[in-house]
Amino acid sequence: MLSLPELINVVIAVSVLVLESIARLIAYCIRFVIPDALTNSVLRLVSSYLPFKDAHSQDPVLNMDCARLIRYRGYPAELHTVETSDGFFITMFRIPSGRASLDKLPEHREQKKHPVFFMHGFLQSSEAWVLRDSKGCLPFILADEGYDVWLGNVRGNRYGYKHRHFSPRSRQFWDFGMDEMARIDLPIQLEYAMKVSGACKITYIGFSQGTAIAFAAFSVLPDLASKISLFVALAPSTRVHGLKNPIIESLVACDPNIVYLIFGRRRLLSLALFWRRILPPAMFSHVIDISTRLLFGWKSENLSPKEKPRLYAHLYSYGSVKTMVHWFQVIVNSRFQMYDDQDAVTKKKYPGHLPPLYPVSQIRCPVALFFGGSDPLPDTEWLLHEISEPVYVHCQEEYEHLDFQWAASAPKLVYPKIVELVHSHDSEMKR
Repeated sequence: MLSLPELINVVIAVSVLVLESIARLIAYCIRFVIPDALTNSVLRLVSSYLPFKDAHSQDPVLNMDCARLIRYRGYPAELHTVETSDGFFITMFRIPSGRASLDKLPEHREQKKHPVFFMHGFLQSSEAWVLRDSKGCLPFILADEGYDVWLGNVRGNRYGYKHRHFSPRSRQFWDFGMDEMARIDLPIQLEYAMKVSGACKITYIGFSQGTAIAFAAFSVLPDLASKISLFVALAPSTRVHGLKNPIIESLVACDPNIVYLIFGRRRLLSLALFWRRILPPAMFSHVIDISTRLLFGWKSENLSPKEKPRLYAHLYSYGSVKTMVHWFQVIVNSRFQMYDDQDAVTKKKYPGHLPPLYPVSQIRCPVALFFGGSDPLPDTEWLLHEISEPVYVHCQEEYEHLDFQWAASAPKLVYPKIVELVHSHDSEMKR
């Protein structure tokens, strides 16, 4: 049962969502009735009086898909689609060579290279990895170093939005969480990448939820873990602390049925894409900064203000409400566990059942951990205790959660360490 303050917080949260829906309806009607040119002129006029300027409206990167983002920087891009055992079609993107290899003869580009696989975070897509130039994106850096780079995706996001039997409009399409991503989506993509690359092992680099599904998969699928030459976990997320906002904390503590009643049982927060289309890039960037500060306490000071509109334009992709509920269960129960199909999510003194844990301590592949000293979200202390012998641990004291992907200083402070780790473990395999 919720306490009275928690109940009040839930009512406030629902009220905010209702007001946002009304605002979205009004904005949609205005866009429908009033010509776009006039609407855009009004938005530009409003922006001119705000403490930020919109100089990004013509940025070609804002609306590019993943393949175009890769090619825009001068790299080759291949699209590879796999079908999961339960009918989802997921597209991966391959960067088979660096820019220096573009002019080489095809037979020289077919030499076997060690594959490196990237997985994005919660409500993201593979686009999040390739938003900067060749010196600012880790996949481009590794491609130029001679690696076969793969960018993965998960069911439900922009590149996993098709199912053999179910439409995205149906509830069945969205009936998935991290368990399915870990046990189905990740293994099939890794196996496919190794097969195409002609390799028996692969390096895995994950960010946030991309680390969570890897920790889950490698802990219960030892055969898959044995094929991982190195697992680099950026902002590693298994057990996580609560959120900073007391209103959201009250939602986290709710019975899942209440959460489903508020958010539905399909895709989560599609409103983000609506406002991304409506608002000028700089204004949308400001909204995201405010939202992440309220939700997580992030200051986002390590991200370049000039880059934020471009980065935030690709921050969000679709995901399921069930995945969010799964994270709520992890937070409330302080357990890195499988999804609990029972109704209750709140802690009990002696629960009648316990969902199976993901036994992180049983992972047998090399693990390197990169975490931020200013990131309040992951329970890093618990993870360090569980991973008894990580091959490398690095704490960047001033970093928050998103900084490992997008901080302006990451190419100098973090990425060289990762490249060196990948080199050293690749060299060990070749001995």
